[in-house]
Amino acid sequence: MFNKWRSIVNPWRWIQNSFKAKLILSFFGVAYLAIFITGMIYYHQMSESVERNTLTNVEKLADQTVERLELQMGNIQNEVWGFFTDSVLQQFLERMSEDTTKRTLYQSKIHMTRLRNAQISIIAIYDKLGNQLNSGERNAIDYSGIRNNVDYESLIEQEKAAVFHLASQDDSTPQWRVARSVPEDLLEPEYTLSYIQPLKKLNTYSQKLVGVMRVDLRGKVLKKALSDMNPTGMHNFNIVDGKRNIIVSEDERRIGQNILKDPMFLQTVFQGMKGYSKTTINGQQYVTVYRKFSNHEMMLVGKIPLNTILAEVKQVRNYAVTIGLISLFVAMLAAYFISNKMTKPIHKLRQHMKQVEMGNFNVSVPIQSYDEIGFLGVSFNRMIREIDSLVEKNYEAELLKKDAEWIALQAQINPHFLYNALGTIDAIAAIDGNEQISFISQSLGGMFRYNISGGQYATLREEVHQVRLYLSIQQIRYEDRFTYTFDIEPDLEQIKLPKLILQPIIENTFKHGIEQLRRGGMITIMAKSLDREWVFIQISDNGAGIEREHLQTIKDMMRNEYKNEQKQQMNRDRVSIGLNNVNQRLRLFCNEKSGLTIHSEPGVGTSVSFIVPIKLQRGEEDVESAHR
Repeated sequence: MFNKWRSIVNPWRWIQNSFKAKLILSFFGVAYLAIFITGMIYYHQMSESVERNTLTNVEKLADQTVERLELQMGNIQNEVWGFFTDSVLQQFLERMSEDTTKRTLYQSKIHMTRLRNAQISIIAIYDKLGNQLNSGERNAIDYSGIRNNVDYESLIEQEKAAVFHLASQDDSTPQWRVARSVPEDLLEPEYTLSYIQPLKKLNTYSQKLVGVMRVDLRGKVLKKALSDMNPTGMHNFNIVDGKRNIIVSEDERRIGQNILKDPMFLQTVFQGMKGYSKTTINGQQYVTVYRKFSNHEMMLVGKIPLNTILAEVKQVRNYAVTIGLISLFVAMLAAYFISNKMTKPIHKLRQHMKQVEMGNFNVSVPIQSYDEIGFLGVSFNRMIREIDSLVEKNYEAELLKKDAEWIALQAQINPHFLYNALGTIDAIAAIDGNEQISFISQSLGGMFRYNISGGQYATLREEVHQVRLYLSIQQIRYEDRFTYTFDIEPDLEQIKLPKLILQPIIENTFKHGIEQLRRGGMITIMAKSLDREWVFIQISDNGAGIEREHLQTIKDMMRNEYKNEQKQQMNRDRVSIGLNNVNQRLRLFCNEKSGLTIHSEPGVGTSVSFIVPIKLQRGEEDVESAHR
């Protein structure tokens, strides 16, 4: 309970000391990072895709809107062209008030034309005196009884005056203008586009002006075109003229205003027939979209708040964040239960390790699974059993060591006695003049002195000197039955190796080779470096060789595979026991990397080789230093 409160007060310490906490936090961190990176990439790509697709669709819709309006305006121009080229109409306009028959004819004709084209609201033809024929426009008398603030009669006169003003200009070219009129199917005036076509007498050189024709595009056609551009009600599209004055807008209050007074449109460069640009006003991002008319100086232009385009993406982002947080919470719970199940065997293993630390080796971790953690428990149980066995062996070895030290103290008198006795023999031989006895005594004294000196390791030079003493004594015994050579690389004389490692091998050479020869024996001791780490040492002879069965028995003994009867036989063979001792010491010295390799062929000779490291290992240096 206290540990739980302590983990709450100091969570960082709890994380440092708890594998479970690290596992949970790692799982949470990886899951959070994966969800965060995936979400950010998805949101970024989704935003760009939605923005790109929306703007592409808006551009296509603008193209369709302008093309549809141009088609409708083109139809009106084609209808007007038929009246413009009618010479009978030109003559009629010079005396409209007199010819009642043609007046009735053309009144009917413009009426039928208006009915045939649903996009036309009003058609009117004026002569120079102000007399008119019209279809679709209410007369001033029709407005009597309508109560509002509009002076309909003045409005009609103003529109007529504006029409004649445009028609009387020098160029007298047809053009579209903003008009405010009241069709017969409406009670309130509406803003629309009027097509003004001056009518001239074409069959005369002067082509004098005889009248004016006016055709109004139905206002709801224009409003529908703009409303199609604004399906969500969040956009703001208008049609402007060449001076960037608004001529068509869903909000009639904006008609006549200049869009360049809007900072957003002021920063927009209208290049090409169509396009869009991004602008930031007061921290709010907008997209300006425009599409110019092909045959007119008009342009469809609008602005779209960027947040309206990305509204659905932001909503999806919010949903994704919510789902991600819920997923992380579920993942945390799953990580807690999974980590608890995973760390429970580790916790049990830790408890058993504490018991081992206290000296209790009679413990065993229960194995509940055979995964990596279960394998760890199996290895721990095996290690504890081996440690327990080593402790017992070490205890027994300590007892044996004490006994051996006592025996060694007792036996130490004998080598010194022998060494002193050899010294006495050497002195007597020198007095009597017997040089061989003196030489043998000196050589044996040197060998005894080397044997009883302390230390477990010696240099290769010291080992070779010991072998030289041994061989010099054997040459006195065997006279000229053998010779010997040393092939030692000078740089290898100071390498360390186990003490008394060469002499037992030389004894084997005499046992199984030189003793059976009468003359011509040759013993070669060679040492050369294999690489920067290992040295190859070989002792070879050209003696009688070792019989195959006996050689196999020696090899089995060195591998600890010989049987009891063979063991009894080997116990009587001191040389073979010496080889086994050398082999075991080499394997300990080289960490199982080395050992004796024996090749022998009866009648040809025997070679015994092994490898040793150039540098003595650290642990062995410490042992050597302790002995010194």
